[in-house]
Amino acid sequence: MSLILSGSALAGPAGTQGKDFIYEVERGDTLIGLATRFMTSTDGWHLLQTLNRVEDPYRLVPGTRIRIPLSQIPVAPSTARVVFVRGQASVDGRPMQTGMALAESARIEIGPNSAATLELSDGTRVSLPAATKLQVRRLRAFARSGLTDTMIGIDKGGADSVVAPKGGGVGRYEISTPLMVTGVRGTRYRVSADDGGSRSEVIEGKVGVGAGARAGSATQVAAGYGVGVSTAGRLSKPTALLPAPVVAALPQPVSSRAVTVRWQAVPGAAGY
Repeated sequence: MSLILSGSALAGPAGTQGKDFIYEVERGDTLIGLATRFMTSTDGWHLLQTLNRVEDPYRLVPGTRIRIPLSQIPVAPSTARVVFVRGQASVDGRPMQTGMALAESARIEIGPNSAATLELSDGTRVSLPAATKLQVRRLRAFARSGLTDTMIGIDKGGADSVVAPKGGGVGRYEISTPLMVTGVRGTRYRVSADDGGSRSEVIEGKVGVGAGARAGSATQVAAGYGVGVSTAGRLSKPTALLPAPVVAALPQPVSSRAVTVRWQAVPGAAGY
């Protein structure tokens, strides 16, 4: 089930909610223009008018939301590119290498003391820490707009996502665990899953998080907060994240291949 979050400061392509793509109206938008930009047929504006109860298809109020059925948006295959690998990482049982292109359904495993970063066609970057197992369940793009349509399922481990950094908006970007579904729009956030449950931590923007059978009803989580889902499927209240540790400055210039980084532990932190 797709989830969405929103922020009034942003407009235009705004992710998904359920079976619909959400678009926040900008000045000058019309239903005919939106149908031409996103749908299989320009005549789709009739459906948009009925679905969204719009009186005048030529006069849309900026900031209001238009729902466009995902079933009416043509998609094309897309790929993700591996931009960083350290240590042991594999794709479908083969060693992962920098520059490798990944297609839909790829299974990824990151070994201990290892890491990798993927980049989508819109510039979204997904950093994968050690001991992560996941599958790229959907990797496509909206054919007419180029917005990405991505769904990633994490079995174990985590992912740190910086979504649509170029500011062009988001089609669909979801990361799910066995207990949680997280949907996003123009945001940086982390998702992790282990034997104790699942967690989502928001660094920038807002994220919609749903749990288990209630995944269709998203809890909005703001920047600086995180939520967890227990193994029983209970979604916690948003909790403030701990501050980042203060890292000691490195000597400049750095001339060696290895450096030692020191920081002061933050009270309450479980690990780094």
